[in-house]
Amino acid sequence: MRRISAALLLLLTAGQLASLTRYTLPHLVTAYRDRDDRMVVEIAYAIPRSGLAAAGGKRDHVNIEQTMTAIDTLGNTFHESWARPSILHPAGTRGLRANYLVAFEQILLPPEEVEVHVGVLDLKVKSTGSLYATCIPPGADGRFDISELLLATDIEVTDTPPLARHSLNIQPNPLRLYEKGERVFVFLELYNLARDTFGQSQFEIAYQMQRPDDEELDASLFEAMDRSGDREDVEGEQPYLVPSKHRSGLRVDKTWSGDEAETTIATQYIGDGATDLTFLEFDVSQLAGGIHKLTIVATDLQVTRSVSKDVLFRVID
Repeated sequence: MRRISAALLLLLTAGQLASLTRYTLPHLVTAYRDRDDRMVVEIAYAIPRSGLAAAGGKRDHVNIEQTMTAIDTLGNTFHESWARPSILHPAGTRGLRANYLVAFEQILLPPEEVEVHVGVLDLKVKSTGSLYATCIPPGADGRFDISELLLATDIEVTDTPPLARHSLNIQPNPLRLYEKGERVFVFLELYNLARDTFGQSQFEIAYQMQRPDDEELDASLFEAMDRSGDREDVEGEQPYLVPSKHRSGLRVDKTWSGDEAETTIATQYIGDGATDLTFLEFDVSQLAGGIHKLTIVATDLQVTRSVSKDVLFRVID
């Protein structure tokens, strides 16, 4: 279902609405918690170049208006902003990603469930794009939890240990699209880990790859949802998952069943805080083309509690 944000509607007359070219913005919206117990919402979305008019004859210069609102379940507005970005970075240099520009925003909110709406209006061709997403603060009420999974085309460690979010340069991939030969990066945070008498936490991260069911697919998340080009899984193909290189796991357990739907890798870690973070990377060269679901199961080994999150992405030949 497509929506136009209420803030965007204020920018348009009834006549303009009738003649608009409308499109959905492929996006990634992830929520985290900061040290002050605020919810940090990060929004990455992709705008098709076909919906934009280049400003000043320069390909990545744009003339758009962006509106963002965050509303809680009672209808209270926690955030409302308006911006006019002039330059956006390309989503990639080749293939389908080269046809998109990427925008990234971050907003701080109270730790409440909210619905985030984003609207984009090209001031020249009057095309509009929109997205909405529900954000729930992870780790509410002190429960063990993990953040939503953030897909990226690259994650670079820019500082020395101990690792923190600000020491990572993350390139989000709101198109959820990867080509053969590329690597998929996935970032997550863990909250409310139990600690022993020495202040250490111990947790396990298990990764599982499989095909999603049709009812799990959301057309608004992808550049296209035509699955006719998906290849059948080839027996014996195994995705090459790699635990993140920024820390060493205590033990790595691998389960290969000769079937992509039953491929699991579990790694155990020791930390020194109630909040932790990690990322993984893997090569898609051994994955069949099409849409895949990555599920991550995190287990707090001190109290044997588990939580899982999943994310969809697409591989093209």
